[in-house]
Amino acid sequence: MTRGHPVVDFEERGALLRQKGEQLAASGVKFVQMEFADVNGHVRGKISPLSKALSPSGFGISTLIQTILSNDQVCLTPYSNFENCFPKLCAVADPETFRQWSWKPHMASVRCEIFNEDGTSPAIDPRSQLKNVESALAARGIEVKAALEYEFFLFQEDDKAVRERRYADLLPFGRSASVYNLASRPSCSAFAEALFERSECVDLKLEAFHTEYGEGMFEYVHDIGNALAAADAAVHAKLHMKQLAGEHGLIATYMPVIGRQESDTASGAHHNISLWRDGKNLMQPDGNGILSTTARHFAAGILSTMSDLHLIFRPWVNSYRRMDRHHFSPENASWGFDHHTAALRVVHGPTPARTSRYEVRVPGADVNPYLCMTAILASGLRGIENGMEPPAYAVGDPVENGNGEMFPRTYSESIARFERSALARAIFGDFFVDIYAETRKAELQTFQNWLAENPAVDADRVTQWERIQYFEWL
Repeated sequence: MTRGHPVVDFEERGALLRQKGEQLAASGVKFVQMEFADVNGHVRGKISPLSKALSPSGFGISTLIQTILSNDQVCLTPYSNFENCFPKLCAVADPETFRQWSWKPHMASVRCEIFNEDGTSPAIDPRSQLKNVESALAARGIEVKAALEYEFFLFQEDDKAVRERRYADLLPFGRSASVYNLASRPSCSAFAEALFERSECVDLKLEAFHTEYGEGMFEYVHDIGNALAAADAAVHAKLHMKQLAGEHGLIATYMPVIGRQESDTASGAHHNISLWRDGKNLMQPDGNGILSTTARHFAAGILSTMSDLHLIFRPWVNSYRRMDRHHFSPENASWGFDHHTAALRVVHGPTPARTSRYEVRVPGADVNPYLCMTAILASGLRGIENGMEPPAYAVGDPVENGNGEMFPRTYSESIARFERSALARAIFGDFFVDIYAETRKAELQTFQNWLAENPAVDADRVTQWERIQYFEWL
């Protein structure tokens, strides 16, 4: 594992933190929820007194956090093991992201950045990878605007049932699979109002919340920001959503397929992306409906790498329950105008100059948006650099009509494709690919071991192992 040049001066960061601390103390803040995202897109952290949260060296975290499996199972890899003595990383507060809580004025939250102890970015840190590719596009005069949409489920809290792993006994927060239902019972109005208050306070950039097609299923939409800001908002929103749900006697789960009943749809996380140059939306078509050269090349790049990078978009065992084009979850690297079963949906809307964009429909609610956004943008940049041209739009069923390469069908196939992919290694680096593939193989092996111990289980349906591993954890 090699290290690059320092990207942070801890003493300089300390001066900024002390200045911010004085402002927070004057406004009554006593404690800070310190938050950082791990390699799986989970926001972790600790609660500290304000004075400790202002430390220029932050707090130490084990490199094991960056190789963790589902349900926080430990995975030993060349990155973190007994031989290298489990080296530490630093989680350091970003002074620009302190936010005092309106609902608890003595509390604030802050987003932390991860560094090696010499101030360099860890090779396995997804956030720094996204920063790098966004900068590469900016060097070509291209600004990225992005927004994510998340589907998830809310259930009534039942501590005894959860402790006994009886997830099927939990009652959904909603009695019907009803979309955009403002009269749903029980009413979600109070929850939505509290969510928007929290969103505004801690910069989660939410613009809409509504019921979705599943009992207790909901969707929320993030407002537009640059790529890094969009990913930041997405990962931190999941933490605050889970905390808010707990305060309302609820449990929020982002497990893609919960397997409660056949009529429930799966939880996705569509990534909406547009490219801009000099204030002009490059996704806007001309008067004949033709996309710009940059937009076409960008699409071609994305489509050309989707099968190699499928593991990034579907990272867990349960992710593969969701792959079903008949439920609007794409199965191949296709694209099309307003096409909801294609992997890349071209959207123009009523005001194309403002709303034209690509919607990447492959990711589920279980993804790490830093990794997904890096995969999308780096692939699109590759298409621009190489002048790649996309195929014709998919019409009708993209699989039956052969409109694009099929994705790997299983978790094991995706892992193998990713690990041997020269494209994946060019985008994420050899070290990241090796370690990430190692953790996914360990995840798969754990599942296969459980299946071997439970031969009567129907492996074609959501298993109890998946509920135990993912229901609360995702």
